[in-house]
Amino acid sequence: QIADIRRMLEALKIPVLTCENYEADDILATLALLVEEKGGECVLVTGDKDCRQLITERVRMYNIRKDQFYDTDDVMNDWGIRPDQVIDFQSLMGDDEPLSAGEMDDFEAFVATLTPPPNPFRNMDGSTANSFPNGGDPAGGETLFLNALLVVGTVTCNACHSVPTGTNGTVIQASALQETQSIKVPQLRNMYEKTGFSQMSSNNNRGFGFIHDGSIDTLFEFLKFPAFQFADDLERRHVEAFLMCFSTDTHAGVGVQATLPDAAPAAQPATVADQIGLAAGGAVGLVAKGLVGGEQRGYYLADAVTFQSDRATETISTAALMALAAPGAQITFTLVPAGSQARIGVDRDEDGFFDRDELDAFSDPADPVSTPDNVGDLNGDGAVNVPDLLILLAAWGPCPVPCPPSCAGDIDGDCAVAVPDLLILLAHWG
Repeated sequence: QIADIRRMLEALKIPVLTCENYEADDILATLALLVEEKGGECVLVTGDKDCRQLITERVRMYNIRKDQFYDTDDVMNDWGIRPDQVIDFQSLMGDDEPLSAGEMDDFEAFVATLTPPPNPFRNMDGSTANSFPNGGDPAGGETLFLNALLVVGTVTCNACHSVPTGTNGTVIQASALQETQSIKVPQLRNMYEKTGFSQMSSNNNRGFGFIHDGSIDTLFEFLKFPAFQFADDLERRHVEAFLMCFSTDTHAGVGVQATLPDAAPAAQPATVADQIGLAAGGAVGLVAKGLVGGEQRGYYLADAVTFQSDRATETISTAALMALAAPGAQITFTLVPAGSQARIGVDRDEDGFFDRDELDAFSDPADPVSTPDNVGDLNGDGAVNVPDLLILLAAWGPCPVPCPPSCAGDIDGDCAVAVPDLLILLAHWG
């Protein structure tokens, strides 16, 4: 049937565009973007609601079955959203069918990569805090949580709320909880995020407290549950302090920064020496970013005394890097999750070519498809030759606004196709 349709279109001299391994809506979207980029107008003849995301002031849709055009106003009238919100809107609407087994495997694999953020109440080295604003002792609370028989005098808190996640995954019967339904033992890694709710406030607008029905506004009040047997309120404060400092799956040091030169030492959460000491042990990674020699540069700690720069052949000692920091050319050191320091510090798109090496070669360090090996290959055929030259010449002049993103032929990324781009292309000929 498709072959017959194609022969009919060819007989009517209607142009046909096909691209192996791509669906029709992918081709429609590409054409719409290209037409708009060139300042033209486009009508997409399709009833596919996914294509509503492509509608702009220059791109409209036409539903041939309903004989109806759709523009930005029609999307707003129909769905109450802008075209750039279509993807999120459809995601929230869900699908007509459940995910397949393969899709569920992919989803599960993705979710396994997610971790809670670091707990800001823990020490930078990941240890339990020395104190807490409620007056309790987090370390003392940890001892009570792990060892004291606080639950009906026979069970520790840790028996159900097992470290390191705070749950053993079991479901507690409703009768034991004095609730109307059985509830799974909840994890404890985000207790510090649930603060702010107050039953005493008439204008409170934050959170719902520490139990499912909003009846308990603070951990201290929750710990007054009759099944919990504390010697006094101070012990409750100790356990509350520990729970608010509960460790998450992300090291507490992640995100801690120090900037050199240090104009206000007291305001810095840590010194660079502290960061290096922690990162050298492997618990976290350490990256540095800043203006060096007039260029934005990146580095990561390779060992206790050496940083790898964003040029693959260049390393620098810790002392030398710190000495490069100056007023107007500050360098900021940031602790990052262990194993991510190379990506964050020197190779953002993980294509194996370091960021500054890519910029030096006029490839895009944020695009793994763009590398120093294919600069000038504008049509992606693996060679820089006449077709690429023609593409460049056809785009000669300023790129259409908005720029960035840049246009075809703008190899050096200055939002204009000009002599410098031509020279770069010719330098990579072959």
